[in-house]
Amino acid sequence: MKGMNAAEIRSRLAEINNEQAAFDSRDFDAELSQVIVNGGNVDALEEQHLQAERLARRLRVERQALEGALPGTVAKETAQAVIGLVEQHDQLLVKHHKKADEIVAALAQLEPLVEEFFQLSAQMRDTAFAIDGKAGDLERTTGQNVDIPALQCPQHAPLIEKKEFLAKLPNRLIYSNVSRYSQGMPSRLTYKPADAA
Repeated sequence: MKGMNAAEIRSRLAEINNEQAAFDSRDFDAELSQVIVNGGNVDALEEQHLQAERLARRLRVERQALEGALPGTVAKETAQAVIGLVEQHDQLLVKHHKKADEIVAALAQLEPLVEEFFQLSAQMRDTAFAIDGKAGDLERTTGQNVDIPALQCPQHAPLIEKKEFLAKLPNRLIYSNVSRYSQGMPSRLTYKPADAA
């Protein structure tokens, strides 16, 4: 019995049930009566009956032992399965923190670039207003029409193509950093790392 897993215990219990059913179906008194009527060897039959009763007793004790061991074996196997999943989660957690560090480093480089980009855009807008104002002043003082080129809002096509990514970036970063698994029954989680046991 030692070293049996839950499936092996269940299989052996099914075998014991079959053997017990075969024993229970025998009518020992009828067998003995038949041997007496036929003038057979009563002592040999009684010895067979004793052997059968000893086997039935052994089966009962084995069944009790197996039934007693089954819950613990199932619990141990379940814990092992959970420990494996928790270890997998812990490995992912290490990768998650490493990736978060990479993102923080990238954002540290990106932040001043975005700020500089924003300032350039503001300067371009202010310059466009100044050009428009200067042209108006010249037209009033000279009486001549001043042709100025159409001043476009800056539109950098490759950056515009990143619009969808940029739109979902805040939510992805926040969700990835603060989301928690809230399903299941946390009170049943009893896993402890080996160094905390």
